[in-house]
Amino acid sequence: MMGVVESILKLQGHAETRRGTWEKNWEEIAEYVLPRQNVFYGDKTKGEKRTQKIYESTALISLERFAATIENLLTPRQQMWHSVKSVNPELNRIPAVARYFDEVRDVLFRHRYSPRANYASQQHEVYMALGAFGTGTLFIGEDVPNRSLRYKSVHINEMFFFENDVGIINMAHRKFKMLARNIESRWPDNVPDSVAKAIKGGKSEEEFEVIHAVRPRRPQDTHTDLEFASYYILVDDEFVINKSGFSSFPYAISRYVTAPNEVYGRSPSWTVLSDIKTLNQMRKTTLRSAHKVSDPAVLTADDGWLDLSPGKVNPGMLDMNGREMAKPFNSGARVDFAVETEEVVRRTIKDAFLSNLFEILVERPQMTATEVLTIAQERGVLLSPTMGRQQSEAQGPQISRELEILDRFGRLPEPPEELVEAEVDIEYDSPLSRAQKAEFAVGIQRTYEFALPLAGVDPSVMDEFDHRENLQIVAESNGMLQRGFKAPEVVQKIKEARAQEQAMLQAAQTAPEIAGAVKDISQAQNLQRR
Repeated sequence: MMGVVESILKLQGHAETRRGTWEKNWEEIAEYVLPRQNVFYGDKTKGEKRTQKIYESTALISLERFAATIENLLTPRQQMWHSVKSVNPELNRIPAVARYFDEVRDVLFRHRYSPRANYASQQHEVYMALGAFGTGTLFIGEDVPNRSLRYKSVHINEMFFFENDVGIINMAHRKFKMLARNIESRWPDNVPDSVAKAIKGGKSEEEFEVIHAVRPRRPQDTHTDLEFASYYILVDDEFVINKSGFSSFPYAISRYVTAPNEVYGRSPSWTVLSDIKTLNQMRKTTLRSAHKVSDPAVLTADDGWLDLSPGKVNPGMLDMNGREMAKPFNSGARVDFAVETEEVVRRTIKDAFLSNLFEILVERPQMTATEVLTIAQERGVLLSPTMGRQQSEAQGPQISRELEILDRFGRLPEPPEELVEAEVDIEYDSPLSRAQKAEFAVGIQRTYEFALPLAGVDPSVMDEFDHRENLQIVAESNGMLQRGFKAPEVVQKIKEARAQEQAMLQAAQTAPEIAGAVKDISQAQNLQRR
């Protein structure tokens, strides 16, 4: 039977062979879209220039805006972009349950966005990789001393993924280099001989190739009873530095779109790579043409030498009649036409990176609430594939992993009795999620607008609506917290008090009339007795 180390290294070899084409494409994309991450082939000198092929920066700027747009739509730093709920909506409206879920969300966001965790910066790098290469990787680790979370964005060049039979990534290899001193610092009790020799010889900065393999636990993974087995292997020595396990998959994998039978994602950069290269070449040509127009070649009557330096006198360049013996060459090149053509290609690139998706919200800041809801509904439809994939493949596993770590560290509050057997789910409250949910709010608003004129003719029309339920739907679409509502029993008491008050007021208003009527009846009876 093949040993663990042998099987991992053999699988790694197959993965590297199959990924050769991908790496060539990633390198080409990096050259034009994300040059600072162009580390796919050869040893790169740190700090070297990597923009030699770039004459036009639309793709670079559009990628930055893409990452910022996706971040602000999916995981905005200034908002709590998801919550934890029960799958039973009735449970979520119980005050004790609502408070518990709010506390869980608050604890999670506090640990996630703490300075030690480093989530915001690492997640931004994931979005940059998503827009450039189509795949981004976030490692969710444990900050054991502080019983908290820690994150790291991992470059696609280091990651190798494997799907299960239903297309879910549940196994990953990370092949990377570690300094000898870092290996010794991290695993002081199991330092490989080659590493120890390098350190002893004064080569603590020497790099060694390491593979971190995470896979679903198998019978031969006897060192752990957790769901996933973990191995750190020194490649050249085929030596297991560390073996452990994870209760949940530690890598959150973001893929923009995928082609059939492909594990790695494809990106907006892939879609418009030809346009990016075309625009780059067009700008190079336009610059050359503009240079010729602004500093044209000079035609002279003979082969005499002409000095075009500022203020220089050139004798012999006028004939007997004072006409110029030299003049600039006009090729008739249309630089303005070239610039207009560039703009057409530039717009295509921007559209691929979603740069213009929400410009209308900026251009028309005075829109009514109805217009905003309508536009949000439209954008929610356009972006739902992007949102759905990120939530199912990346954010869902990430949040589950975070909750598992915090629960193990004892950071989460005790659940109320109602949730002991209840199934818990994640509810996304990001701007993109609310944009998709805006359809319900728009439907309610338009229906009420239609019903109001009818209510003027027949007031009973409004009895058809469950106003409280409709208010709940609109509130959820707008991201309002459940704790912002009074408890149903409190609302019922308010209604009863209001009804009692109205009854008393009505009684007070009708009392004089009743008293007058009694007086009239009494007088009538007295007259009859006479």
